[in-house]
Amino acid sequence: MNLYLSHSTALRFWRAWSAAAAVPLHAFHDLGAAEAALFPDRFFAASEVLFRAVRTDREIREALRRAAAPGDPSAASAAEKAADPAASVAPGAAAPRVPPASAVLGAATSCADSLEIAAATAPGVVAPGAPAADAASASDAVLATGAVAVALRTACCSDNGSVHVVTTSCGGLRNSTAATRHRIGSALPRGSFLKVAPGVFVCSPELVFVQMAASVPRGALLALGYELCGCYPVGGDRAGALVRRPLTAPRRLSAFAARATGLTGVTAARAAAKQVLAKSGSIMETEVSIVAFSSVAQDGLGLVPPKLNEPVMLSARAKEATGLSRVVCDWLWPEARVAVEYDGRDSHASPQQQARDARKRDALRIDGFDLTVITSSQFHHVTQCTALLLGVGRRVGPRKRKLSAEHAPRHLTLRKQVRAHHREHFPFRFKKSRP
Repeated sequence: MNLYLSHSTALRFWRAWSAAAAVPLHAFHDLGAAEAALFPDRFFAASEVLFRAVRTDREIREALRRAAAPGDPSAASAAEKAADPAASVAPGAAAPRVPPASAVLGAATSCADSLEIAAATAPGVVAPGAPAADAASASDAVLATGAVAVALRTACCSDNGSVHVVTTSCGGLRNSTAATRHRIGSALPRGSFLKVAPGVFVCSPELVFVQMAASVPRGALLALGYELCGCYPVGGDRAGALVRRPLTAPRRLSAFAARATGLTGVTAARAAAKQVLAKSGSIMETEVSIVAFSSVAQDGLGLVPPKLNEPVMLSARAKEATGLSRVVCDWLWPEARVAVEYDGRDSHASPQQQARDARKRDALRIDGFDLTVITSSQFHHVTQCTALLLGVGRRVGPRKRKLSAEHAPRHLTLRKQVRAHHREHFPFRFKKSRP
């Protein structure tokens, strides 16, 4: 029998796996926006068929026990308890109360934080300074170190202990504290499931994007798309040497959604996938990008899309003045020679980082780039942010649509949806942020 993890459980798996299979920051910059060698289907066998899918709570517990903790009875027991809190209750004893969502999610966040710290020193993770080509092959070693088992346990410590699975038939079974079942009756696109362990498949990042589109608002879905196509830092340091492995690319999201007929949420997924840009390096880069480059019809400002985190080779004159041979721009329009940098309070607070930023901006100006800096306080001041970004937009090309009077409230709603999504899924990023 095979277990097919889906929806939020699959999303948590891919988040944990991408942190465990981290890549160096320089590899993220160098390998481009859609480097297929980095994506999970490079390492896991793909399928589009639901074959002998488990349905009962007992079958789900057994599949998790086998896959999440092979050869480790104590861990296997933990995985079983996560799937069914009442599994270890003695006969005649009262079943324990299922913990509230806030408590479970708090434990899950702690698991994710610990995973990110461990990932930085895990065997198989490419060391900083290693050749960029090593980034793609590193995951083979990572998989051998138990990253999949860790990701499975992390994935199953959320949702009040309920594991989301897909099946061809629920067979009259009701959802329980152990499992939430989702029936799929239509044909699925190629590569919908990835086999991560014997008897365990996880919905691909592209299928997860479609599944989540049915239950989250537009802003949250856009933020999720940027996350799946980006490389957020491992841990809390924006300038860290390791970043999470990208899970897909915008063109793959669009292609999958175009083929996924009959699935709930696919219409919203198709519209959102067209707005997503690759290579976001942080949640703040994602928020600025959604606000600025989403189309007016999707409640953004509709600016011409740039390249994110794009390296720029500097001239000899700029190198002589700053000591830098290349820099990486947060947002870059190469043809127009326009660049935008985000100056966040936490990631740019140290004197060393401020000195690096100053040299970087001097180098870009020496080489004739039109440089704009947007600060954290400017971004949160909606009127200032809009005026600043529209000014950049006039220098890179005309917008397809003008902003109407009705656009402002919708734009504010989009901002709130994106921020709410990030506060829910990355709460540790906001411990020192404004309320």
